[in-house]
Amino acid sequence: YLRFWLTGVFATDPSDAAGALLFDEVRRDWSDELLALLEIRRSQLPPVQPSASICGRLCEEAAQALGLPAGLPVATGAADTACSLLGAGVVRSDRLLMTISTGGQLAQPCESVRIDAQGRIHTFCSALEPGEGRAGWYQMGAMLAAGLALHWLREQLYDDPTSVSYDRMMALASEAPPGADGLLFLPYLVGERTPYMDPTARGVFFGLTLSHRRSHLIRAVVEGVTLAACNAYGVLRELGASPRQIVLAGGGARSRFWQQVVADVFGAPV
Repeated sequence: YLRFWLTGVFATDPSDAAGALLFDEVRRDWSDELLALLEIRRSQLPPVQPSASICGRLCEEAAQALGLPAGLPVATGAADTACSLLGAGVVRSDRLLMTISTGGQLAQPCESVRIDAQGRIHTFCSALEPGEGRAGWYQMGAMLAAGLALHWLREQLYDDPTSVSYDRMMALASEAPPGADGLLFLPYLVGERTPYMDPTARGVFFGLTLSHRRSHLIRAVVEGVTLAACNAYGVLRELGASPRQIVLAGGGARSRFWQQVVADVFGAPV
């Protein structure tokens, strides 16, 4: 919609089109086989243009609304995670992007299309055209509750949750030892995606005792989310991923404590 509003041009790019279930990711074009099977005409779909190409020029209406001169070139652009990979500098297979926001994602660039036959992870086209030294695709594992789990816990622990910063919660969590004195947390508060793809999965605090305090609960949530991400990472490893470095993004990335937990769990520099 934004692309059309800016330029008056209907178009898409490979990274967005790859999520439509009608796309041939190897050819980076609509799948003639699937279109024929579903009786869909190409004319019903937007043309696919490279993410970095110029899709059109800024139209008069949008230019007036934005206070910009009409006629400026507008790039085609890309999907959210594809743009996140570019912005984080994760464009080769030796780096992994881990996002800790409301949900969590692991995005691993790859030089070829690798499909998980069990459907546990997604494979999409990246914003980069494939070529020498460029990863034209990425694989993604997703968790439904990452920062959401911490937000939920804050709502339960405090009478005035907004008066307690997440920095304060991280400081409390650091007071508990690694492993939270045996307290484990499964972050499946709204079901789970990778690797289970199960909307009925549910969260659990396991091992709760009278000796556990707020600090243990917070640490258990941080560790549980990170371990769930590492569980999803196991699928990426099965399919050949072997990054040497993890790049963190999202709100959780601002916490030095959470950075260290990720480094410890994954055994990789962050």
